[in-house]
Parts: sequence; structure tokens; C-alpha cells
Amino acid sequence: MAFVHGSAAYIGVDNAATSLTDISAYVTSVEGFPGDAASHETTTFGKTTVTRSAGLFDTKISISGLYDATCDGVLAGIRGLVGTVTYRPAGAAGQQYSGEFLCTSYKVSTPVGGMQTWTANFEIASGNLGDSTI
Repeated sequence: MAFVHGSAAYIGVDNAATSLTDISAYVTSVEGFPGDAASHETTTFGKTTVTRSAGLFDTKISISGLYDATCDGVLAGIRGLVGTVTYRPAGAAGQQYSGEFLCTSYKVSTPVGGMQTWTANFEIASGNLGDSTI
């Protein structure tokens, strides 16, 4: 088993008007891939333990990083739009997650005593998260 340092990760975003843009150089954290599966309780009378059935899959991701005007232009331009988000935890080779996501929020934080940062949140839009090895 080979462990991978977080700095190797790749993250790219696009929408219908732009091509995939690598924003990795501005990103400090990615959370949420590959996502969650809903669980529905199916316990009936007479059971002594809880039973469950699998439900739908859902992926909500949060990406945060350091502010830069170039990255701001990309993220501000996709807020409220559906586009592709591609994430490669190990960088150029290995596992890749990709899907159509709605950018639900993009916020910039400007502290007086620190670096400007941003956070962008996405929710799966197509219901299909691609999971492949490149």
C-alpha cells in the first residue's frame, strides 16, 4: 500500500461556457468525495434488531483555498451553474472522481490579520458520480 501526500491532489472545474480549469494551485482542502449513501430503516414489529435498506447516493463537496483573482474569476463564474468537477486524490495517476455538480455557494473571506481565503460548495446534479482509475 502506498500512501499519498495531500499536496499531490488535482481539482478541476468547468461549466458549459468554459473548458476544464485546473484550480489545484489555489486549493488547500477538498472534502466530500465520493459521497454518502442514504439508509432507510425497515424494522418491523417482532424484530429484536434494527434492519435497514440502502437508499440513494449523494455527493456534496466543499473546496477551499487561498484567494487569487484568476481562481476567483473561475469560481465566481460558475456559482449557480451546473458544471463538471474532477478530483484526483493522487494527482495525475490513480483514482479519479468526476461528475456534474451545481455550485451552490462561493464565498471569499478577508480577515484583517491574515490571507484572503475562499470556500466553494457543490452538490451532485446528474445523480451519477464517475469513479475510475486513470
